[in-house]
Amino acid sequence: MLGDQNKRLIISKLVLINFKSYAGQVEIGPFHKSFSSVVGPNGSGKSNVIDSLLFVFGFKAKKLRQGKLSDLIHNSAKFPNLKECSVQVHFQEIVEKDHDEIVNSFVVSRTVKKGDGKESSSYHIDGRTSNYTQVQTLLKSYGIDLDHKRFLILQGEVESISLMKPKGQNENEDGLLEYLEDIIGTTSYKQPIEELVGQLDILNNKYDEQLVKFKHIKSETNSLQSKTEEAIKYIQWENKITNLKNTICQLKKLLLTRECLELEMSIAENKIKQNELKKIQESESQENQELETKLKELEQELTFLLQEQKQQNKILSSLEKQEIELKEFEKHSQTRKRKLLKSFSEDKHQKTDIDNFIGNFEQDVSRTNKEIEELKERLGKESQVLQEMQESLSDKTLVYQQEIEQLQVELQPWSEKINDKQSQLDTFNSELDLLDTKINSGKVLLEESNQRLSTLLSNVENQKEEYKLTEKNLQKSEKDLSEKQKLVKQLEATVKTSKQEYIQLQTKHADTLEYLKSFKERGNIYKELMKQKQKGTIQGICGRLGDLGTIDDKFDVAVSTACGALNSFVVETVEAGQMCIEFLKKHNLGRATFICLDKLRKFNLEKITTPEHAPRLFDLIKSEGRYLPAFYQALGDTLVADNLEQANRIAYGKQRYRVVTLTGQLIDKSGTMSGGGNRVERGGMRSSKAPLDQNSIEDLEEKLQEAELVYQRNTKELEQLQDDIQEAQQTVQELQNKKSKLDLDIKSLSDQVEDAKNAVKLALQNSQPEKQDVDRFNELKKIVKKLETELAPIKASAQVIQDKIKKLHETIMEIGGVRLRTQRHKVDSLNEQIEMLQSQVTKMYGEKTAKEKQRLKLVKNIEKKTLEIEEIEKEIEKQQEEYQEKLQETQSIKSKLSELEHSIETKQDEVNELKQEYTEKINSRNKMKSQQLELVTELKQMEQSFNKNKSILKEVEFQKGQLEMLSTGEDKEEHLVTYSENELEQMNLKALVSQLDKLESEKQDSQVNLGVIKEYKAKMAIFTERSNEVERAAGERDAVKAKYNSLRKERLTTFMDGFTKISQYLKEMYQIITMGGNAELELVDSMDPFSEGVLFSVMPPKKSWKNISNLSGGEKTLSSLALVFALHQFKPTPLYVMDEIDAALDFRNVSIVANYIKERTRNGQFIIISLRNNMFELADRLVGIYKTENTSKSITIDPLLVEKAAIQ
Repeated sequence: MLGDQNKRLIISKLVLINFKSYAGQVEIGPFHKSFSSVVGPNGSGKSNVIDSLLFVFGFKAKKLRQGKLSDLIHNSAKFPNLKECSVQVHFQEIVEKDHDEIVNSFVVSRTVKKGDGKESSSYHIDGRTSNYTQVQTLLKSYGIDLDHKRFLILQGEVESISLMKPKGQNENEDGLLEYLEDIIGTTSYKQPIEELVGQLDILNNKYDEQLVKFKHIKSETNSLQSKTEEAIKYIQWENKITNLKNTICQLKKLLLTRECLELEMSIAENKIKQNELKKIQESESQENQELETKLKELEQELTFLLQEQKQQNKILSSLEKQEIELKEFEKHSQTRKRKLLKSFSEDKHQKTDIDNFIGNFEQDVSRTNKEIEELKERLGKESQVLQEMQESLSDKTLVYQQEIEQLQVELQPWSEKINDKQSQLDTFNSELDLLDTKINSGKVLLEESNQRLSTLLSNVENQKEEYKLTEKNLQKSEKDLSEKQKLVKQLEATVKTSKQEYIQLQTKHADTLEYLKSFKERGNIYKELMKQKQKGTIQGICGRLGDLGTIDDKFDVAVSTACGALNSFVVETVEAGQMCIEFLKKHNLGRATFICLDKLRKFNLEKITTPEHAPRLFDLIKSEGRYLPAFYQALGDTLVADNLEQANRIAYGKQRYRVVTLTGQLIDKSGTMSGGGNRVERGGMRSSKAPLDQNSIEDLEEKLQEAELVYQRNTKELEQLQDDIQEAQQTVQELQNKKSKLDLDIKSLSDQVEDAKNAVKLALQNSQPEKQDVDRFNELKKIVKKLETELAPIKASAQVIQDKIKKLHETIMEIGGVRLRTQRHKVDSLNEQIEMLQSQVTKMYGEKTAKEKQRLKLVKNIEKKTLEIEEIEKEIEKQQEEYQEKLQETQSIKSKLSELEHSIETKQDEVNELKQEYTEKINSRNKMKSQQLELVTELKQMEQSFNKNKSILKEVEFQKGQLEMLSTGEDKEEHLVTYSENELEQMNLKALVSQLDKLESEKQDSQVNLGVIKEYKAKMAIFTERSNEVERAAGERDAVKAKYNSLRKERLTTFMDGFTKISQYLKEMYQIITMGGNAELELVDSMDPFSEGVLFSVMPPKKSWKNISNLSGGEKTLSSLALVFALHQFKPTPLYVMDEIDAALDFRNVSIVANYIKERTRNGQFIIISLRNNMFELADRLVGIYKTENTSKSITIDPLLVEKAAIQ
């Protein structure tokens, strides 16, 4: 909090409630940040202001001049029975600026209550309940020295600072040395130095004990010297054997060392290859992950494109179906239109003919009548000529003429009747012809309609046959497609299963290799300890902790990361653990950690409630009950999270947990995070306790390869089947389109059949003439027949007369000759023409009547067909517009499908390429794994050979180390010979061993007492051990002594640096406040400042050097204040409270001290109780204390404001 030099703590005010002489709530202050003076008459309660501060700072009642805390409660005549008192100290943390900034503020309060003969004290910080320790910690954190109370100088105590002894006489007494050490900070060295002194005493005693033992064994060894003389010859023989053994050991060592070097090189090369493979694997693993991720993304994109293609094909099929329907509808409409147009054209043509006939009727009739008139005129002329010719022959023909005239007169009525009847007959015959045409036209139309209906029915049957065939093919194709789709689902499930099996085997293979690697890394320690367990040499070895339980492969990474103790060894007892450690030391096998089951405390192993129901790692381990405490000690309540996000939620919740993720990211309770990354811990535990060997690894690799082949085969089959399904879907789509078209064609033809049937019905109806026409036709036939019947006798009667006339004419013609005959023929011819034309006019009138009726009917038909044609044309136009719209939509979909097909082909190519690349990577990885396994196996064999050779080499070195030439007591001692490599290469190991065997056998034949030699050797071994122990004890002692000397030197250096500065500050302070005097701190023992302490010497102005005890009261006060100010300059404290420190000073010195406080101590707050005007007049703020009615009260004055008010 005091790291910022501009930031410091001040007291802003005090609030006293019923405290000592203060009744009720009294606020004292506000105090100035630098210099405040408390003034008031004696007995007013000034010192109680300081007591209130000490009360809050935790001082006891005696320090506050009371017997007990409850005595601090105000008691007066007016307030006799108050039950509690309290004091609030308001602190502010300010930053020194032009305008001070308050960065923090808090209130510390203390309350005392009494009642029922008891009293209680309580602390509060900002109104919250606290305690003494927390208050002390808070105030110390802001630099208030509560340990040595430098901030407090009470009335009469100012001189005691300068009167302190150079050094405290005992631990409970502080002298000037201890006072300065606390401030400088070297007190922290005292306890470590004292502890080292204690250790040094212990080690000196240990050294002395070892030295005594050494001297004792030395004496015993010397006492055996005389007894060894008898074995000198045997010793010489023994030395010969030893020398030969030494030679053999050197030769063996040379051979083994060379073999080990070769193995080391091979092992190093193997490891380099493994590391290279590992780097390649790690690199390719990352690439494989990226490839797999990219492949999944591409397959998802391809699936999306295929789905989109399928959707677009459905839309296209629907549109094409609609196109066909619209086209067929248009075709049908066009057919109807053509028929209507043909019928319309025929009706219009008939109407035109009728209109032409009616339009030309009057003209034709007029022209015919005109022709008749002309013929009649000609007839008159020719008749006149004929008459004249007849008259010229009258004398010859008169009789005949008269008969003819007589007969003509008779013929006239008959002729009129004949003309009348013939006229009627012609009219009726004309109408009869029209009716006959009308009646017979319906039969023709019926024949045509029947012919068209027959053709349409034949077409419908053909289309239906084709429809049935198409439907049958479609059902077959759909069934085939459905079976293939079912098969593809089954195959997809199979591919998924085979992929999962392949991935699981991959993971298991990797984990197995990792486990073997970690097993190998555990080295010979595990193997050797397990050998001891099997032999029974060391009882109580349970095994490696990670091998004593199993866990699901899913949590392998999590448990390997979170449980660092998995490689620790579990033993039954502490003794077993110690035996294991001694065994490892003895055989130089390295270090291991042991968990002793008998020393584990009893844990609560019940399941616990966890956040988000996250599993506890301990609960996931399966093990024997007696090993569970060991697992719990290693894991505790570590939880497992699926991912880092969940781990963060659990770890940083209301209750902190240690959490590990499935991928190996670990968050400790402290919040620190570790683990994760590309390299994760694996193989710490397994999912089963089945033993692992080379055969099981080979089996696993064989299963892995087989699973890969199955996965690839299934994938290939799936891809082929998916291609077949795509072709089948296309075939089904084509057949569905064809079926839809045929369906529409059949519907269209069926509609045409219905139309044709309707046309046949209509033709049939029309072929049956209308009743009125038939009735009329029959009626006309009867009339005609009647007329013909009536006409026949009339004609017969007339014919008789005409025959007579004809005969008479012939007679006349004979008389008159050729000329008359010719003339007669002319007249007859003209009569015939006139009759024919008259008959034609009659017929024309009959035709006109019939055609007018027919015209009315044609007009209605034309109007009706015109409307129908217009409706059909609108319908066709609408169908064409809809067809064009559908055509555009179809083109758009086809364009989109074309793009999709291109995208699918491109994407499929990318997927195939990526699959190929991924397969090659997987094959490469498996190949590298096989290579790595071969390297691991080869490395294992080489390391076994290497370790075996090392073990033999250690044994040889141990044997060589055990070899020593026994002393014969002669001046010239034999020593073991060390041979060079060249010399050793010339030797034969087999010959040397044979020589050694011979010497050994001869030694056994010798009758020598070995007891003396053994005892001597034993004593020599003990002698050597004692010598080593003496050296070790001396080394331990010297190490502690060096550390002791280092700490003493460090303490001395630190103390002297601070001491020198404080002494210099003291000299400056004393010179300032005495205006010329001198003062200094000096060491009683300059060689060891901590032995005799520190002297405080002063030289008042114009006086000699004096011991401070020989000074006057004022001089002692000035000396003490100089020291206080020097210590403040060395190590500032934010707050000083002083009670009448100027009591023993004259006005001049009071003024000097006051001015110093005013001007030179701006980095601290001084609250000084003073009755001297030279002191309080210089204060920045005056706090007045006065007493009325036996209670103290307070008033605060700002002198600067008073001065300004006075000026104004």
